[in-house]
Amino acid sequence: MIQQLLTLARAEPDSAAISSASTDIGKLSRLVVSELTTAAAEKKIDLGAVTPQEPILVCGDADMLHTMISNLLENSVHYTPDGGRADVTVGINEGLPYLEVNDTGPGIPVDERLNVFDRFYRCSATSEPGTGLGLAIVKAIAERLGAMVNLGESSLGGLLVRVNFSGKFEPSINIKSQNLNL
Repeated sequence: MIQQLLTLARAEPDSAAISSASTDIGKLSRLVVSELTTAAAEKKIDLGAVTPQEPILVCGDADMLHTMISNLLENSVHYTPDGGRADVTVGINEGLPYLEVNDTGPGIPVDERLNVFDRFYRCSATSEPGTGLGLAIVKAIAERLGAMVNLGESSLGGLLVRVNFSGKFEPSINIKSQNLNL
């Protein structure tokens, strides 16, 4: 929990400046998937990455992007039941990069979707251990990067998390609770 709180503090908009170098989120997503292979295999979860061969570059600190992708995929593996599936997809839509995480987990009830980005919030239906900081960290990093985080229903039956990166990278976030039809 201490490490998560420190990460959250570093991601806050008023913390020290972060690197604005270009980072290939496809390559980073494949790296995170490889780091989580053992955890996924222990639960017999089919964990995969769908990324193009050419780089998908976003302007932002590689360590923060790694943390954001890790939090999303770790949550997906953690909450997906044994034998399930979790995928990360990276691509370009209307000229802008996006990252999606889809799984066969229980999802998040629509009426709780805005709350899950609050620090220490835990969904009422979960019995899984955790601190309730993972999605708060994702939100803080997205704000730093000028990205939008959307939650919806996955075509796999669980949760869909989509991070849309803007071209301007001005700090802002738009968390939508409606169902995504992508």
